[in-house]
Amino acid sequence: MPDSECDCTKQQASKDQGQKETKKRKSKSKSNQSPIRLVKQKPTIKSPMFMRSPSSIFSAICKYDSLLDALHGGDSHLHQEETALVIINIYFGDCSIFEQTFDDILSSVSEDSLSMSVIEEALHRSVRHLCDCECFLSAYRPIREFTFFWRDITIDDFTDCGGSTTGSPNRRRRIKKENVLSGWSCKLPMLESSVSESQEVGAISRAERRIPAPVTFISPDGTEFNTKAKAINYLNKSFPSLQQSASEITHCTTTTPLIDITTEINTLYSPLGLLEELFLYDPWKLLVSTICLNVTTRAQVDRVLYEYLQRWPDAEATAKANWEEISSVVETLGLGTKRAKALIRFSKEYLALVEGTDAFSLTENQVKSLYNIGQYGWTAYQGKEPERSAIRY
Repeated sequence: MPDSECDCTKQQASKDQGQKETKKRKSKSKSNQSPIRLVKQKPTIKSPMFMRSPSSIFSAICKYDSLLDALHGGDSHLHQEETALVIINIYFGDCSIFEQTFDDILSSVSEDSLSMSVIEEALHRSVRHLCDCECFLSAYRPIREFTFFWRDITIDDFTDCGGSTTGSPNRRRRIKKENVLSGWSCKLPMLESSVSESQEVGAISRAERRIPAPVTFISPDGTEFNTKAKAINYLNKSFPSLQQSASEITHCTTTTPLIDITTEINTLYSPLGLLEELFLYDPWKLLVSTICLNVTTRAQVDRVLYEYLQRWPDAEATAKANWEEISSVVETLGLGTKRAKALIRFSKEYLALVEGTDAFSLTENQVKSLYNIGQYGWTAYQGKEPERSAIRY
């Protein structure tokens, strides 16, 4: 056999061997892959099944009966009026805007009429504002984070009773999110020394009244995790027992006490505390919020937008503003120069568009014609429930 043919044969054999080894590595990697993983998903598209499907983020929202439960993990002692007031004071006592609104609401109710439902409604109403304390961002954050957690969890479609994905079909059992996350919740952690049933409202020092940045994921047995990765690791370790205890999936109802009280305040409010909900009655601010939310995360926007609106509260002020001054305020959102110039140009075009026109009755083409406003801005402007899944939270 000529040397050239021999070399080609060796090269082919080496290539085939390499492909076999690659296949083996991939197969081994797949077999060792954890059954539960976090894979970032796109926002759920609204469908007729949204309110009934256990895989929908609506199921995550259904795990909360109140905003107080979200703040403190659903502890039973929270459902006492005095303790609830103490906890609310811990989280939001530093905000003068919150205190004023909250106190005004409670002062309009007689002492005999004070109940958990009154306190819950007062809490919802009082956190709905922008401030440098980020009350609105923090109050609903556990619910938002839990819906992200629920949305992004992926589970191997079928596993057998022994925890292997290679079992025979008749031994395989389907495990769904509803089973995996049954009994889980997410909360804003509290200072260890901050809550005591014997403490009175106002007894906690101002230095102790702070909202910790991270959220805590809580398992059914009360174990707390300060990252999603740790929670996922725990779920994977618990997976065999989850398979054994997997129960029949219960479909969600179309409402919960949390949803009821939120929509009673305003039918366009959601239990996710979306930033755009603060500006339903000011189209310019509503569209400004979408520009600020573009190519960034919600966690960065609230404080920046508060400072921005303190200095340039309307379209007229922004249209006359110096872009460098605006850039110095919004630069932490990224795209500082571009975003600042976009806000000025948008405001000028907005003023020209709404002159002599009802700002609440713009058409889709009119809204989308504004600089830096696209489908997302139009969706927020509409404020219609079927499109709410497109809004950033």
